[in-house]
Amino acid sequence: MSHPPCIGDYRILELVATGGMAEVYRARHPGSGDKDLALKVIRSDVAGDPEMKRMFVSEARVALALSHANVVQTFEVRRHDAGIVLAMEHVDGLDVARLVHAHERVRGEPLPLRHVISIIADALMGLDYAHRARGEDGALLGLVHRDISPVNILVSRTGT
Repeated sequence: MSHPPCIGDYRILELVATGGMAEVYRARHPGSGDKDLALKVIRSDVAGDPEMKRMFVSEARVALALSHANVVQTFEVRRHDAGIVLAMEHVDGLDVARLVHAHERVRGEPLPLRHVISIIADALMGLDYAHRARGEDGALLGLVHRDISPVNILVSRTGT
């Protein structure tokens, strides 16, 4: 599957994942130096669906308001020919599903319990933060992560 060389000012480096609503690319922006970003783009086959577009825009607005060590940071949301684009923090590492399988393949044993507990605790801190997040008016945002799974929990190469 080929990917566009650029989306707006962002130079696409590779397709990272495809989900039910969006594709995520590793990309660079001229103003970011050599820092990679994750670019989340609503998929073209769902971009015409008003409900999917509304959900994507709603997710983008909420994501911009969140700032926590255990929640991927969203830097920017913009409209482009490709649709709606979210520029997000790129986590250089693996999702938990890949991490567990890679560890078992290389070491021949399950991921140590202390690492599993640490990953779960960090993920829960991020979820708790999001669940307790309040808007500018002080009211709870009422966030519930509806797709928490091993492929949606990222662990960086440094272990965060």
